[in-house]
Amino acid sequence: MKIALIYTPRSGSTSILKYFQKTKPDFKCYNEPWFDWMQKNLYNEDISYQKIISIENVFIKSAYKTLPVSLEQIIKDFDKVVFLLRKNKKEQVESAALLGRENDFLNHSKRKYWIESINEEEREIIENRYNFLNETLTKCAIDNNKKIFYYEDLYYGSFDDFFNEMEMPFNQELFDEFLNKKHRYREDDETQSKKTKTII
Repeated sequence: MKIALIYTPRSGSTSILKYFQKTKPDFKCYNEPWFDWMQKNLYNEDISYQKIISIENVFIKSAYKTLPVSLEQIIKDFDKVVFLLRKNKKEQVESAALLGRENDFLNHSKRKYWIESINEEEREIIENRYNFLNETLTKCAIDNNKKIFYYEDLYYGSFDDFFNEMEMPFNQELFDEFLNKKHRYREDDETQSKKTKTII
């Protein structure tokens, strides 16, 4: 089976990939195979589109902007296509703005978020980009009768429907290791008032 998880950034897709890899060892799994940075720093094999869709059991996760073909072609070539989005656009924009500055796409450590460092212009640019992504993916999912899942419903609700759709078994130990919300990167919000000590 060929499975594609198409997502918007900061929606918990990497943790899902790690869980999938552990619970479905018969699948070849790829994290952003068509993203230039990942191709240069992670893969030492042929990860062309034609090569990947030739694999019998394969799971890929990819952002919309790095797809080498149209969404319609993805839906045609993959047996199962699932979309992962986020409801809380404010937190999504803040996370993308701050983590995007690090330019280290394999850093999954916890960190404090200095929200005040995001200026309004930066916030507006990212928000407009993500609004477009959400609208595009939502329309494609609806038009093609594909499932949409949301970060908030999964990590702060239940993964049951998602596991059923992806045909993933539940493993408590692996769930706690990869999908428990305690692993979220956003540890705290740091503001100027927190940085400045005052004497009362």
